[in-house]
Amino acid sequence: METSSQSIAPYESGPYSPASSHGDVDWLDEKNDVFLDYLDESIKPSIALQEIQADPKPIPRAVSLPILTDALSDQNPSPLRHGLRHEKSTQEAMHLQANLDTAIATIAQLQTQLAQANGTCERLREEVNRMQSNEASAVKTADSAIRTVDVLREKLRATTDEKLSKATLTDTPQRDDSQTIRLECELELARSAISKLEAKVEALESTKLSTLMELDTTANQLKHCQQAHFDCQQLLQETRDECTKWKQQAQAVDAAAQQTTEAVETLMEEKRQLERQFQDFRSQRQVQSTFAMEKAAATLREKHRRLADAWLAVKRAIKAESRKTAASFTEWANDCTEVCLRHNEREVALSLKLAKMHSWQNQLRAERAKTMTLQQQLWKAESSRDKIKSQLQEELDGVKDHLNVLMAVKVGLVADVQASRDRHIEEESTVAELRREIEQLQKKNIALQQHLQVEIGSI
Repeated sequence: METSSQSIAPYESGPYSPASSHGDVDWLDEKNDVFLDYLDESIKPSIALQEIQADPKPIPRAVSLPILTDALSDQNPSPLRHGLRHEKSTQEAMHLQANLDTAIATIAQLQTQLAQANGTCERLREEVNRMQSNEASAVKTADSAIRTVDVLREKLRATTDEKLSKATLTDTPQRDDSQTIRLECELELARSAISKLEAKVEALESTKLSTLMELDTTANQLKHCQQAHFDCQQLLQETRDECTKWKQQAQAVDAAAQQTTEAVETLMEEKRQLERQFQDFRSQRQVQSTFAMEKAAATLREKHRRLADAWLAVKRAIKAESRKTAASFTEWANDCTEVCLRHNEREVALSLKLAKMHSWQNQLRAERAKTMTLQQQLWKAESSRDKIKSQLQEELDGVKDHLNVLMAVKVGLVADVQASRDRHIEEESTVAELRREIEQLQKKNIALQQHLQVEIGSI
């Protein structure tokens, strides 16, 4: 607002101000028209995004508007003068229509560029979603690998505990030294494989954290792009409002010009009728007598005086209305000046925003390169994950074979224990029979000793 007041201040005391005299300036002369160019041809905003297929067109310059004042000529109106004024108002209306068409074309171009920017944002959002899905699949793969390692660890621990329990429960264990050594070697190999898998899982987790950080950075940049998109939409809405205002002002000017034209035509028709009546009256009175001529002349002079008074009153009214119209036109011109200055400021802001969008495009390209690097790293991680999966599958098959061997050994040990128990039961039954036989023999021996003692005593 300060800029607009400074730009209008020099005209307040000049020959074009409302305070100047109305008869010093001939407004029909084109050299007295003041034209102010509020725009600059160097401002050509355009979006330099590489994703946009069509070349953006520069925003066209608005047609310069003349500054209107309330200085009017005091001479008697003539049909040529009124025709020129009407033509001038028509030209101003055409200028306003040209400004309106330019604003509509600018809005259409901004809408096209906004739609293209929306397409670019949608493609970036799809790429981010695809990266997030790939990262989720990698996380699921790492979790499944961790669960597989935990399952193998539990199986190995269960196998070791079962082996130790068998060693403690067996009374007379008969362990094979070579088989024990082989099992210990397999146990060490399994432990080393588990440690390697844990290291690989930690590496995958670190890669996952770095990928999440890069995804957060990309999401923040996407939010900045969406904010710039929202600012462009607000600017487009403001431009539409100004276009509507200019259209209403053009319609008001057209209506005022139409009313002025109708009033001028009415006055000219009344003047022509009065001239015809005067000519008819003069031709009729020439035939009559001198007294009647003098009386008619006096009457005509009186009518002429009244007509002159009426014409002066009409002229004063037209002059007052013209002053009011010129004052309203001056106010409207000042408003147009402020609007043009604001338009210039908006164009400068738009150029700055377009420069920011260009820098954002460079950032998006850098992020796209990072995304491709991450994609390659993800492919490498998937290939390494497949290799790890195949290795784990092979190790799992080996562990299953080892478990099958251990189960076979367990079945053999159970059969040996059962056979040992059966032999022990048979031996116990044999020992019991031997004990009974020994007791019987001892009883027989005691009986024989007693019988021998009796025989010896009898002898």
